[in-house]
Amino acid sequence: MWRLIRWKKALKYLSVIALVVFVIGVIYLHYRRQIPLIHFLPVTDNAQLARNVMRGQGLRTSFLRPLAMALTKSDSSRALPSDIVNPPVTAIITGFCFAVIGEDDKAVIRIGIATYLTAIAICTALAYYAFGSIAGVLTTLLLTLNARLVDAAVNGFPGFIPACLIAWCAFKLLTLLRNPLPSPQLPRRTRFINHLRRLIITIAYLRTFFWYGLLAGMTALSWFPMLPAVPVLILYSGRASSRQWRVYAVLTGLFAASIVIGGWIWRNYRVTGKPILTIMSYEVMMWSDVYPGYSLYRATTPPVETPYGFIIHRPLTFLHKFIRETAEGIRTISNTLGPITIAFLILFALRPVSRGDADARWRYAMWLTAILIGIWVCAHHVTGFSFLPIAPLLTLFAASAMGACIDQLLNTRPAWLLRLSTQTATNLLSAILLCIHALPTLSLLLQPISHADATSYRRTWDGVARITSPTEAVITDIPWLVAWHCDRRAIWFPHHPAEVGWIRRRIKNANVIFLSSALRTYPAVEARSWWQLLARRETPAGYRVVARSNRGDIIMRWEDSNRQRTRPPTTR
Repeated sequence: MWRLIRWKKALKYLSVIALVVFVIGVIYLHYRRQIPLIHFLPVTDNAQLARNVMRGQGLRTSFLRPLAMALTKSDSSRALPSDIVNPPVTAIITGFCFAVIGEDDKAVIRIGIATYLTAIAICTALAYYAFGSIAGVLTTLLLTLNARLVDAAVNGFPGFIPACLIAWCAFKLLTLLRNPLPSPQLPRRTRFINHLRRLIITIAYLRTFFWYGLLAGMTALSWFPMLPAVPVLILYSGRASSRQWRVYAVLTGLFAASIVIGGWIWRNYRVTGKPILTIMSYEVMMWSDVYPGYSLYRATTPPVETPYGFIIHRPLTFLHKFIRETAEGIRTISNTLGPITIAFLILFALRPVSRGDADARWRYAMWLTAILIGIWVCAHHVTGFSFLPIAPLLTLFAASAMGACIDQLLNTRPAWLLRLSTQTATNLLSAILLCIHALPTLSLLLQPISHADATSYRRTWDGVARITSPTEAVITDIPWLVAWHCDRRAIWFPHHPAEVGWIRRRIKNANVIFLSSALRTYPAVEARSWWQLLARRETPAGYRVVARSNRGDIIMRWEDSNRQRTRPPTTR
């Protein structure tokens, strides 16, 4: 009997070890075929900001947007920070990692892989705690075999840092709701020592909600779409206290979250003069009929109306944009999670829950959080990376529904032959579904690897860095790449070449213009004037071409600065 129990425990441990080896092996195969060169905008933008944090320069960016210059005073030596677009907690955590493992492309990729593995571990533990062992195993398999998520991880995507914090918030909330805190016994107010005891007992009772509020605030500052969900999480965490202490618990959580978020708002006010997320709030107006694409970021004059005025005065335009972004968001979620995960996610949403149950409250909180995140993202702009931070949590829900179906089929009570056939069919169907889910991953792993593009790109970055000095700024159409790979201040090129003079008046050392071959991929409405300029083989006033490449890259330099660089030294 005891030998059988020991064999079962050994088999359980071996299965866990095999699952861990499988996860690490699949991600390692993706890592081995990955070109060690990061190029996605959110990856390089966060990396260059984290590098400045690691160097002790604070949350200062090397990726400047003309709109940021237009919204600040002309004598602004203070800041043109893009951290009002980038979440600060993600950049700070990445900066600390840079201080440990270095600051190159491989370090960014390793950070992305490590955070994704951490997200898998937290989601697996949450699925095991919330729904059972089958859901935990399925969560691990679905996340490991998701080609989109693993590909984002091996490309260094920073969004898995907030994914870990979101999963941690969900885990902590479920723990609080399942284990509510009883009311503390307070002594009577007869003497001073009793007042002191009441204060100590109250602080000890509310400290759990205080720490949860800090965690929720940090999660919001690691991914801005979590901001509207912070009050929801804190309100539901207050249900873990007794009825007479519920208001104090919620107020304590809100106070703790306001400490984190309020510190960020105060920092924005000290640096930019405006406490709200100034640049990011203007994304509400972008990708609309009035401001197509990211064209507003490249504007040298601020818009007449504020983002809130845009919503009030142009409600139909905003509604049209919101509907279009919502359709794009549904398509993006479907592509990110895959059809199998989406099907079981819908099944999870349709499953009935008992009212008043702790798990039911937790599910309501999670669904409301996901809805608020979706509204925030669709109100701004949906990209291929928009929903990656919440994708592990949605995969967990789908895995729980899939696990419930498997458990229900395996625990049927018909005759032994029918039960055996049902169990065999269930296991076979589960394996088939997982294989279908893994097809994009297998297809990606079987693609041939080519490092020719990486070599060509590295030559380009080395050429730009060689031509420019560390104190010069570069006006370019790919500022997120120049800021990271060339380690130079990069300014997003304006709409018209004539506006380059305005940028030079704001930033005196903007001596170089770098136009890459990616300029052809810009929409015609955003880059037509630059196309016409290059077709006439002309340059902006005061600049001349100093280098061209076979790929179509062009480097121009301000003539006065070129004379200063080539002027022979004077002798007395």
